[in-house]
Amino acid sequence: MTRWTPPVDLSPREERLCARLAKHRRFYRFLRLFRHRLFDDAFQAELASLYADAPRGTPPRPPALLAAVVLLQAYAQASDEDAVQLAEADLRWQRVLDCLGAERAPFGKTTLVDVRARLVAAGFHTRRLRRTVALAAETKAFGPRQAAALRVAVDSAPLEGAGKVEDALNLLGRALRLLAGAMAAALGLGRPHVLAEAGLDVLAAPSIKAGLDLRWDGPGEADRGLGRLVAEFERLGAWFAPRVPRGLGFVGVEAARAVVGRVLAQDAERGPDGAWRLREGVAPDRLIALSDPEMRHGRKSASVRIDGYKTYLARELDRPLVVAACVRPANAPEAEGADALRAEVEAHGPVAELAIDRAFLPSAWAASVASAPGGRVLCRPYAMPNGGRFAKRDFALDLAARTARCPAGHERPLLGEQVLWPTALCAACPLRPRCQPPGAKRGRTLQVHPNEPLLQRLEAEASTAPGRAKLRERTAIEHALAHHVRRQGPRARYRGVAKTTFDACRIAAVENLLAIDRGLRAQAAAA
Repeated sequence: MTRWTPPVDLSPREERLCARLAKHRRFYRFLRLFRHRLFDDAFQAELASLYADAPRGTPPRPPALLAAVVLLQAYAQASDEDAVQLAEADLRWQRVLDCLGAERAPFGKTTLVDVRARLVAAGFHTRRLRRTVALAAETKAFGPRQAAALRVAVDSAPLEGAGKVEDALNLLGRALRLLAGAMAAALGLGRPHVLAEAGLDVLAAPSIKAGLDLRWDGPGEADRGLGRLVAEFERLGAWFAPRVPRGLGFVGVEAARAVVGRVLAQDAERGPDGAWRLREGVAPDRLIALSDPEMRHGRKSASVRIDGYKTYLARELDRPLVVAACVRPANAPEAEGADALRAEVEAHGPVAELAIDRAFLPSAWAASVASAPGGRVLCRPYAMPNGGRFAKRDFALDLAARTARCPAGHERPLLGEQVLWPTALCAACPLRPRCQPPGAKRGRTLQVHPNEPLLQRLEAEASTAPGRAKLRERTAIEHALAHHVRRQGPRARYRGVAKTTFDACRIAAVENLLAIDRGLRAQAAAA
């Protein structure tokens, strides 16, 4: 495999270009000055392994060159077509790619599509991000590394999916059109021919809602539209069955039929009279877009709904470097996102401190760090207002003795994950108005969390000024997420978890390289 060996020293023309980029768009300058160190021999050997299948045809361009193009795309948010044009017209791109004065780009759109598919399939985007962290150590951009273990903060941000989100009727109609297209392809026919022969007027219309032509504000109209779509589904199956020899199946048809079945199962049901009607509520793990089946409904908060994904980042607290990034469907619990980052973070070393918010506390990673010798989890404790009455913090829990003592001094044993005070004891207690609401029919109950020691420690730390100052260190990950979202935008560029994770990792790599540049500039200014 061809290695990329651009010159290290600057030509007089390149020196003039670098001088112009001393303040603005410094990423082009940095990548030109450090491309030989970022894409060293070891890293280029790893990149060459992407082409171990020895593809036929025109020999591929040096993988390191294409990897540099991918970074430039992430920085400029350029499409494949834009990347080709910029490599032909933008001196900054030409200088980085060592093609100054070239009339044609040293790559094409299909080359970029191919290398991106190889990077995603091999999971190489995580190694590229790891390489930027290694470059920070090699350049000593943030001084010599002192800590033996990492201090890491984790957080997430919503990311709107690239697929089109549709309501139940449009989703079912599109699924039926895909099924009709699969049946047409299996029989060697065109889809309009199939729709006409099967008498599917709704599916043949310019849009599903136009084909249904209902008065949508009328009662039961949406259910009537659903019934018509189901009827066309049945007619389509009845038309196709006699045209296929018995026992012969088509993979595409069966896959499309499964999608229709899934949409019906999640969004529709039969009423007591046997008629189809739309299901109340939202089904768990609901399919929301056919163009991107991995998108999901989710929430970042009670007021922020997400139609797509969530981006997760893990950032060092001692250095401004993102050490791991991933994307999960929007309905995935935050704890699952944290656990997805864990292996990549721990590839850089053991984690001594993990700064998170409360949504990440149930993760296996948080439990592992909290239970490790010297490990520490930084997190705000759960709020326990209890309407102004005695909260959990007002009770003395002795986990070793498995007992709890209430503010009135009554001690009770811990049974499983609960502590129960007798009804008669609480009824006669003078502190009952401050402990239970008026009209309470039972004694006070206290729930004990499976990870109660950690919660007690978090509560103790948040009650001191040094502890609160420690918690504020987590704002570094919020700043990193803000920079990441600004560069990536609110909407995903690609479809699917794998490709969107690839995009998140390359954006994190760009931000790391910019951080290294800032660190080196700060050192030069101090010197």
